[in-house]
Amino acid sequence: MPTRTTAAVIVAAAAATAHADIVQMGFTGTGRGQNVQITMGSRTMGTFAGQLMYTVTDATGVGEQLLGENAFYCTDLFQSVTRASLEYQSTGLTEVPDSAPMNASQAGAIRDIFAYANEEQFSSETSNAFAAAFQLSVWEIVSDYDSSLGRESMDVGSGWFQASGWRNASLGSDVLGYMGDMFDAVGTDIAYGGSVLAFQSEFAQDQLRSVPGRAIPTPGSTASLALGLLVTVGRRRRD
Repeated sequence: MPTRTTAAVIVAAAAATAHADIVQMGFTGTGRGQNVQITMGSRTMGTFAGQLMYTVTDATGVGEQLLGENAFYCTDLFQSVTRASLEYQSTGLTEVPDSAPMNASQAGAIRDIFAYANEEQFSSETSNAFAAAFQLSVWEIVSDYDSSLGRESMDVGSGWFQASGWRNASLGSDVLGYMGDMFDAVGTDIAYGGSVLAFQSEFAQDQLRSVPGRAIPTPGSTASLALGLLVTVGRRRRD
């Protein structure tokens, strides 16, 4: 009977993932955050790190909680935002970013910094430094986090992904301090009542957002991970 039970659970999980929630949204501008300079391998560019504001005009399922304007955070360094209204699919963290999907450890680290921030990163009242630190932490985890090295692998001053202030100035001590706190939170299992969702588009940057309440049974979700359905880690695109 254990075999039948396991098979039934897997079938149920697969059925739950068959109909992902959808949101229709378009980029409307930036919120809290600041301009920074980032390096990815041999590429260096200036960009904005912080809240990316989107207006959700239509949604199904969990996405209905996000109707209207909301702040999101980017996972993908190889795509850009678009003001065109596009359809995004709600999916698990191990499905994004398209260029090199996160592994289970990286997804867990992302959840840990969401738990640490406790929704402050989405507030219109948060500091520019906190919002920038959160975005840089997401990019660092997605790009360079190695669970075998733990905290040692998270440093925006070294590795494949690096960051500095605008036009190569130093990052502010407040940004560095917040990032240090976020990196220290990885692996600490802070209690968190929300669910971290990824919103994926073939044509624009994949985005992250949290919603209160229940876990969402989507591909790569914690329910799937518990069943051992780990997504194979894609090779990081490097120069």
